[in-house]
Amino acid sequence: MSLINQMLKDLEQRRTPAGNDSSAVLDRLNPGTATAQGRRGYGLLILTGILLVTVVILAWVVFGERWTAVQTSGHGTVSKDGKKISTIVPLAPPIVEQASQPAPEPGKITEPVRTVEKIVPQVKQPEPEVAKQLAEVEIKAPSQPVVDKPMTVKKTIKQPPVIEVTKPVKKADKPVEVAPRITRKPTISKEGQASSLFAKATRQLKKAERRKAEQSLLEVLKLLPTHIDARQTLAAMHFSGKQFNAAQRVLIEGRALHPQHVPFTLLLARVHTEQGQDNEAIAVLETMKPVVSQNSDYYALLAALYQRSAKHAAAARTYQALLQVYPRRGVWWMGLGLSLQAQQQPGAIQAYRNALASGDLSTELKRFVQSRINGLK
Repeated sequence: MSLINQMLKDLEQRRTPAGNDSSAVLDRLNPGTATAQGRRGYGLLILTGILLVTVVILAWVVFGERWTAVQTSGHGTVSKDGKKISTIVPLAPPIVEQASQPAPEPGKITEPVRTVEKIVPQVKQPEPEVAKQLAEVEIKAPSQPVVDKPMTVKKTIKQPPVIEVTKPVKKADKPVEVAPRITRKPTISKEGQASSLFAKATRQLKKAERRKAEQSLLEVLKLLPTHIDARQTLAAMHFSGKQFNAAQRVLIEGRALHPQHVPFTLLLARVHTEQGQDNEAIAVLETMKPVVSQNSDYYALLAALYQRSAKHAAAARTYQALLQVYPRRGVWWMGLGLSLQAQQQPGAIQAYRNALASGDLSTELKRFVQSRINGLK
């Protein structure tokens, strides 16, 4: 109602004497327009009345619902001298959810903003005295639009209680008993053991420990009968020690195991020769025919045995085979000359001369060869 009163006062002010004076002046300047001015005055009054009715309807629509809600909920909003006054009942304040509106820019006039408030009804109603005071408060329209700031409702969310779960302490496991590690010595093969014993025998021979060396060699042959070096060394020890039977036994076993091993055959032939068994020695040597260039001692012994056994033809052939490979050996030229002379062949003198020309004869042999040449002239 105060808004309607304010609008009526504004209309009255427009019809003040100041306005009449201006109209009188205009009437004086233009007396013919007085009648028209009077008609316009009535038109303005009718238009003003229509505007007032419209304003009253709009005011009721805008402020009627708000005033009713204020009276019902115990929350009143009044304006006094353009300032907003809010009365809140402290017993049960309503929870208001407001739509947030942007703040007006400075210097810019904006139209009044309609604020829609949603009133959450409370269980407890305000007391009658507070409602009576709210009814007596004069409601005046604000001179400027006021935009309420949105109310922030803080919600308290209860956190679920934190339950600490303590894990049971695990007992330390008992130390695992580790079985004692059994260190096994690497298995040495027979060949390895035989090689180790043979090396031991070699060291003993260097120290002139013949008995110990012989025992070590026998252990080698017992462990590995096919050990060639140990058998050959043991046979040579028996031969040098005039133990011909022991040497012959070791060599015969060796030849059975290694029939193509030339040193076994050659040493066995020498064993027979030392015992005056030239024919047995020749028989042993004739069982093999090794390469002449690699076995000169073998054929030299065979040629000497042929010559001593009066087998001059075989001796001459054997010496000739040797001289084809080693033509500078004077002793073999001398042996060839003797076998040819025994057969009364003309090539004997030339063989003796070649022996002297070789230069490897001793002084005694040189006198012997020269005497042979002089006897053939």
